[in-house]
Amino acid sequence: MTLTFHNTLLAYLLSLRDYSQSLTPEEKKNFQEFAKQFRTYTDRLEYSEIETFLRDSLIEKIAGNTQLNQLFKIYQNKLANSGEIPSEILPKLENLIQLETSLQNNFIRIRKGDIPDIEDDTTPEGQELILHNAVILISESQQPENIPDQITWIDKLKQWLN
Repeated sequence: MTLTFHNTLLAYLLSLRDYSQSLTPEEKKNFQEFAKQFRTYTDRLEYSEIETFLRDSLIEKIAGNTQLNQLFKIYQNKLANSGEIPSEILPKLENLIQLETSLQNNFIRIRKGDIPDIEDDTTPEGQELILHNAVILISESQQPENIPDQITWIDKLKQWLN
């Protein structure tokens, strides 16, 4: 996963976290479509071949919402100028399991077996899989704008950027 794509995903989650309105049904549908595309390629493990397509698809969907797009650009800029994010801030497998459990408790349909088999969540590859799956789960949810503000590692990342 390239740093640009990684930062795009993090900026997306941070912008959702700070978004103060409800997404329209069409916007939610667009993010669910993105999650479906992302899941398709994640399942095939073709990250390097498809990163540009996924990044552009996500940016296009964000651009349709003025406030979300402004927040996204702010976080993209902060992440681009921040240097390397300490690994202790990035999500761990435990965070992904908590997210999946929370979404199931909120009656959001999650496919059985969404949590990947991650041998080591401290490696760049493990953290990449966790981030990818967190983005997919949040984007597939019925209220993606309400999920990130309940996730502590996103708050820690926001504090670190500020």
